[in-house]
Amino acid sequence: MRLIFLDIDGVLNSDAWDKTRKTTSNDFLIDQFDPEAIKLLNELLEKIDAQIVLTSSWRLNFDLEQMNELFGRIGIRRGIVSFTPNLNAGAGYLTRGNEVSKWIIDNGNIIKSKPLSFSDYIILDDKADYLISQTNKFFQTDKTVGLTPQVVQSIINSFDCASTT
Repeated sequence: MRLIFLDIDGVLNSDAWDKTRKTTSNDFLIDQFDPEAIKLLNELLEKIDAQIVLTSSWRLNFDLEQMNELFGRIGIRRGIVSFTPNLNAGAGYLTRGNEVSKWIIDNGNIIKSKPLSFSDYIILDDKADYLISQTNKFFQTDKTVGLTPQVVQSIINSFDCASTT
């Protein structure tokens, strides 16, 4: 199973989009997402045939069912299979990279692979909060513009998939 460890803020919305957005619904949550970023994420999910594991702090305020319902309402065509654990709730802060590693170790049944050999994933985030061993798996968005066609193409190229048009 191929996975995208996905952040939301700075990826599926951005500073530039926030300044120009027009409220399109009466739902505050739906209005937090840039429709162009959603379109790009759907393209990416389809091209690389991936599932989503949510790393975003949004996972701390909503359960899996609520997030999947929200993702469906905003048009994301694949659901979230899981959330990464929250490891910064304890004595000290651990990076999202640690949370990704722990999730992989704890979810051999989902990835159907030995955790130490699992490499069929990427991390998509606006913050470089990953482990050195994950450098080639990390794709950073710029929070000022969010997910772009260039980032999507870089990810597609990393999986050696057919290029976009």
